[in-house]
Amino acid sequence: MSVGIIASAAYINPEMAVEFGRLPPAFLPAGNARLFVRQVELLRRFVDRVVLTLPENFRIAPRDGRLLDSLAVKIVRIADGLNLAESIMLALIQSVEGEEPVVLLHGDTLFVGLESFPCDALSVHAEDHPYPWAVLQNAAPVFVAPVAEGACAEQPIISGLFSFSRGVDFLRGLARTRDLLSALNDYAAFVPSFRAVENCGLWLDLGHLNTYYESRRTLTTERAFNSISISRGVVRKTSDQREKMEAEAAWFEELPVQLKPYVPTYLGRLEASKRGAGYSLSYEYLCPLNDLFVFGALPAAIWRRILASCNEVLQRFRLAKPDGVRDAWFTHLYNGKAVARFESFAQSAGIDSPLDRQRRTAAFTSRHHRTDGRNHRTAAAGRFRNSARRFLPEQYPVRFPSWRREAGRSARLHRTGQAGTVRRHPLRCGKAAPFARRWLRYDRGRLL
Repeated sequence: MSVGIIASAAYINPEMAVEFGRLPPAFLPAGNARLFVRQVELLRRFVDRVVLTLPENFRIAPRDGRLLDSLAVKIVRIADGLNLAESIMLALIQSVEGEEPVVLLHGDTLFVGLESFPCDALSVHAEDHPYPWAVLQNAAPVFVAPVAEGACAEQPIISGLFSFSRGVDFLRGLARTRDLLSALNDYAAFVPSFRAVENCGLWLDLGHLNTYYESRRTLTTERAFNSISISRGVVRKTSDQREKMEAEAAWFEELPVQLKPYVPTYLGRLEASKRGAGYSLSYEYLCPLNDLFVFGALPAAIWRRILASCNEVLQRFRLAKPDGVRDAWFTHLYNGKAVARFESFAQSAGIDSPLDRQRRTAAFTSRHHRTDGRNHRTAAAGRFRNSARRFLPEQYPVRFPSWRREAGRSARLHRTGQAGTVRRHPLRCGKAAPFARRWLRYDRGRLL
């Protein structure tokens, strides 16, 4: 057995909190999902159990709680004010059983394309990183050291993934030093096989605002019929649906000058190829509103400002409506395209589409039902009869004409003050009363 720990017991820095709200790093949006979903998927390749540390006062939304339960993730709450080493130490105390191996992953870190990771190792990358926190000063034996604030790292950078064959020994180092880097050095001295692994997958650091947006370029979420690639600040969108791509490119080309500040910079069409047509735009270092709404934690005041800005932009676009626009175009855009996409998805998934079910229902109705309305009344009467029969004793058969006469007679006697002389009918009291009232409303033509 082995355990993986995602260290996410502190909140994101204030710069990122302004953008996303007060969240632990593992709850940041990452490609239409929480970051911890991708982190758990990564750790499952190396460990049997996954533990996620969270701040003690962080409230998990119900949908996130259900998601964590489905992923079989254990939550360990960490009190405020503890440093990284102390929070990891508490997580180890509550999670490690005996001498089982441990894999540790920083809560704001993700690795793409990493299929395996050796035991007794730490990940290092030789990339130029704007926020290096520790570097590898010696490879054999491993010795790591912090980087002074504002300094540029010249040695390989510690990138945030660690594995230990003897988790208890690493825990002892944390308890003795109360510092993560010192504990790593102590473990390396105790376990000579502990080594550094370079270039273990693509390293994504989502702990700072600029590195977060740089990392988002790798986690694209295009739909099945589109292809998106992002490099050097340019977004290239292609699709085998040539007419669609040409229409989108024409929209950017014909956009009035006063509206261009509200859209990404249009960089022209791409050369058509066998894979289809496309165009390119400038990459905007911004988070889409759907991610902010679903995965963010922004206060209501911020959302009021966002929606007010959206309304202002929509008003300006409405004023720039071109001449010759027909309502039928919008019907095709919002209805026709949606139906066509449902049909395409249903065909590729091998399931019935809503349109297929609608066609079958219409065909069945035309064959077996009359169209003058009487079939609907007959069906409703049958449903009422079956419902009422459950509550009536056998000596009261459900015959609507006689019951309606009884109900009418009862109403007349109530008006004349002689209601006490009438035997109460079971349909006028008890559990059957709602069905009786429903039948009266239907019989007077108001239910249809």
